[in-house]
Amino acid sequence: MNLSDQEYDLKDMVLDFTIDGKDVGTVVTKITKKIQPNSEFSIPIQYSYETGAFLEAGHDPASTYAIQLLGDLTLKNSKGEEITTAIKYATTYEYLTKKEIRQDKKEERKKRREEKKAAKKNDE
Repeated sequence: MNLSDQEYDLKDMVLDFTIDGKDVGTVVTKITKKIQPNSEFSIPIQYSYETGAFLEAGHDPASTYAIQLLGDLTLKNSKGEEITTAIKYATTYEYLTKKEIRQDKKEERKKRREEKKAAKKNDE
């Protein structure tokens, strides 16, 4: 969120990416983006990585992983001055196996069928 009355240009964003406390890599984003005064904004990121860095061979993957991005966002104001601010983002990611995904879809279809039956019964 840009809480100031100034417009900024995004210079870059550099984030250290960790999963369950293990270093995965560094995300560097350099895009042209105007950040309007007193407004929310988002910066999309995409990062591909090898899962071998944090998965142990022969073990099933964990179901939930702690994801953390720490780094700096560098902006330029209308005078060309650079301003750097710290970024911290943390979330969890739930990993589902193909079997679990199929089971979830099966349960969703069953629930929709039951809702349709209930709706038809109420219409009668």
